[in-house]
Amino acid sequence: MSEAVFLTDSMLAEAEAVGLRLRACVHEALIRSIGSIPTAHDLGVATGLDGVVCKRIAKLLREGPGSGVLTHAPSVANLRDFASTLESRCDLGPLESFALRDAIRKFEKFIQAFGGSKGELTRVLRAREVETAQKSASTEPRWAVPADGGRLLDASDGAPLASVTDLNPLNEDPDALVDRLESLAIAGTVITWSGSLAEELFARDPGAWGGERLDQLGRLCRDLAPELRRRGVRWLLRPHCRHALCDPQRCVSFLRTQVSGGAVREAIGIALDPSALLEQSMLNASSGAGATPEDFVGRAIRVLGPVSDWLLLSSVKPVEQDAEPDFESAPLPARCPLGDGVLDLTRLGEDLRSVAPFLKNVAPITGDPRPQLDALRVVLRGDEA
Repeated sequence: MSEAVFLTDSMLAEAEAVGLRLRACVHEALIRSIGSIPTAHDLGVATGLDGVVCKRIAKLLREGPGSGVLTHAPSVANLRDFASTLESRCDLGPLESFALRDAIRKFEKFIQAFGGSKGELTRVLRAREVETAQKSASTEPRWAVPADGGRLLDASDGAPLASVTDLNPLNEDPDALVDRLESLAIAGTVITWSGSLAEELFARDPGAWGGERLDQLGRLCRDLAPELRRRGVRWLLRPHCRHALCDPQRCVSFLRTQVSGGAVREAIGIALDPSALLEQSMLNASSGAGATPEDFVGRAIRVLGPVSDWLLLSSVKPVEQDAEPDFESAPLPARCPLGDGVLDLTRLGEDLRSVAPFLKNVAPITGDPRPQLDALRVVLRGDEA
């Protein structure tokens, strides 16, 4: 497969997702089996694995984009030997073993989809890294600010760019949806949630996380795309932790399997609101194998930022509760401006810089946008906020 074909936005997003998942599963397997993240030397002593393999595993655990994980990773065969060794010599548990082997299988499938050559995959990913590094450090997206009526306006001249709505497309009449989207669009662009079948917009809908709901949304998009394209309307889906598009991996799968055709993608896209992917429980670093809110948000930005038309940014803070809520009544985190709440602006800047050349439109969506735009410009340059 040629480099040009591989470097489509959707394939780059999949490389990020596969790499970040592999890193997370290797990290968790080492914590559960060895009790810490060892150096390459200590990993060799504990497992008896080849020194080169241990060095590659140590490298893939370093901070950086998911595509970098894939370039540093050892071969699939060596990764399987690593998993077997942790199981036999280091008492790796069944759940962690299953997750690790599943991540290795996804890595193998990605290599096969690329053409079967790990070496060629590494070459092209490294070429992309060089290309990205050579782009100007001053590269900036178009900045926007929210206004009354759900409008997003160009921050420089006030020109209307898009509308942001609370429309739930899966609870709308499909026959009337094109008209509805066209009526809501501003400058030809309308942003809606990806949707669920819950009675309330943000109520839990366990069915939203199943394959059937993803198929339903995909069919709807494919059915409406020709008419949306004819009318000059671009429909952007905004993922949410309780909707059909509920996490980065699911969004990547949706783009790759449901709306992959060029004609459909002319009419359908993604507006990423990374904080909307956070449940209240994800604000606690003791959940999700020690992952912090910045880890979840950063993963979403690295995976989906390059394939999204819009990046809608806010911070979040916990909602105080008198008692532990049940599954159905658990609240979502409260939105707050960037610089407040649990998200660290410096870490956000690192994630934004990793995909800066590919960001298109960025808007803070909570609070006074102007100070937040100033802070975003600072952290995007790599300066202290």
